[in-house]
Amino acid sequence: MTTAGHETSEVGGAGLEALGRLRLEAFDDEDVALVRAARERLAETDLYVVALGEFKRGKSTLLNALVGHPVLPVGVVPLTAVVTVLRRGPAGAVARREDGAETFVDPKRLVDYVTEEGNPGNERQLSRVEVSLPDLDLPENAVLIDTPGLGSVFESGSDHTLRFLPHVDVALVVLSVDQPLSEAEARLAADLREQGTDVLFALNKTDHLSPEEVDQALAFVAGRLDRLSPEPTPVFGVSAKTALQGAAASGVPELRARLSEILKTRYREIYAAQSARRVRAVLDELEIRYTVRAEVAGRGEHELQVALEQLEKSRAEIARLAEEQDAIFAHRVKAIERGLGERMRGFQQRLEEALLAALKAIEGPGEEARERRVDEIMSEVIASLLSMAMPREVAVVRKELSDASERLHAALDGLAVSVAEDTEKILGVPIARPEPTAGTTLTPNVTVKLRDDPVVLEILTGALQAPLPGRVRRHLLVRRSRQRAAELANRHAGRLRSEIARGLREAGWQARHDAHEELDRISHSIETALERGIAQRRLAAAEADSARSEVATALESIRAARASLDAAG
Repeated sequence: MTTAGHETSEVGGAGLEALGRLRLEAFDDEDVALVRAARERLAETDLYVVALGEFKRGKSTLLNALVGHPVLPVGVVPLTAVVTVLRRGPAGAVARREDGAETFVDPKRLVDYVTEEGNPGNERQLSRVEVSLPDLDLPENAVLIDTPGLGSVFESGSDHTLRFLPHVDVALVVLSVDQPLSEAEARLAADLREQGTDVLFALNKTDHLSPEEVDQALAFVAGRLDRLSPEPTPVFGVSAKTALQGAAASGVPELRARLSEILKTRYREIYAAQSARRVRAVLDELEIRYTVRAEVAGRGEHELQVALEQLEKSRAEIARLAEEQDAIFAHRVKAIERGLGERMRGFQQRLEEALLAALKAIEGPGEEARERRVDEIMSEVIASLLSMAMPREVAVVRKELSDASERLHAALDGLAVSVAEDTEKILGVPIARPEPTAGTTLTPNVTVKLRDDPVVLEILTGALQAPLPGRVRRHLLVRRSRQRAAELANRHAGRLRSEIARGLREAGWQARHDAHEELDRISHSIETALERGIAQRRLAAAEADSARSEVATALESIRAARASLDAAG
């Protein structure tokens, strides 16, 4: 097996070698921190494999089977309450609190920290528990993460679990033969796949079925997944329990082999695509800082003053244009929300009509059984229409927001180039053009967290008096139910609109933040260079000479690093 260190030298080595040519003793502290952070990102080999699924799917047991021995607590009731991280390293465990404090714990006592029984309501205020294993039976760069069930994610909004989702490299969705694929699991898998995450499905507890029944269950799950996505999704039948007992035919070795293959391929793709880009961005930023600083420090007083005034006017105009683009984007987001509201009014009408149509089934004689099920019938209608409307509306909003986000990125990328061009023109020094971000930005992820349990309805039948004649009782029931249909349709259409609008606003804020990143970065670099150049002019003669020498050394090493990276292709 190729080690993570060897992979780093093959894939990220060119970038690390280029950064190694920088003479850090000539750099300011802020720039040294920038370089060190870039080195850490390049040297980082962790790829997150996150186990997701409903309660009692056997996620913890399956992770135990993947690592080769029981590490995580398991039981007959839902146990996992705190995110648990398994990584390669000297045997040990550490509990990390929300406030940053750390406590070393006995790995054999994880039950006291990661389970609801040992840590009820997370009274210890833990963000996660990290367990190091010296013999993790997976590639060295694999990090396994156990999470609370999806009920915790989608109902209580567990920040601890959601925090990992944007960084998931491989999602291992764990199902069970005694439970079908839930709507929540399907939605999550679709969202993760859309953001570029590899998704594997493991159908656990196959030891409860015969081989023929296992084949039928796998075909059922695969069929549902095929309808949800145009891309084939691997589904592995496994028995985590028998794997831990040493059974060769548990399906876990095949799952582990596929997981290892994905991790190695994904590792190469990630670092081949990102390492050179990251290093060039760092070198561009450093070159701007030291080139502009040297130019400012060496200019005459009057000439410098004129240049600074011109730069100030340029920055003010760029800031005005950026605010204008933000306002345009905000207007587009509002328009998306208005369109959502209009469609939800149509949905409300369709829902009311569907409820009224369902009520007709209990109007005729001989329908006492249906009469007793009126609440259940209306619940089924509401749940069915919500489940169909939600993914459709989310897809529309996500597409519209993606288009608006792409326009904002393109506009701000253009402003970032204008900053570089104006600075180059005013100061007469070469300024690297920032790379566009619009083409590399992920689609904003609009999420909806409607509860999966049945919708809440007031009891309609309980107040009806049993002694009333059947026809009178049925008439009163239908009349009251019709009165409630409009109210229920309004409530649940509003509920859906509110949740999608909330997700839209959150994703819109993130899209705006991401779009500003490159413009803010180059603007900050130039501002920092101007401040340092002006400060350098105020130094005493000996200190000024030393500063000029350090700047020259820094620039020379930056250019050597760039030449090294270019030579590596």
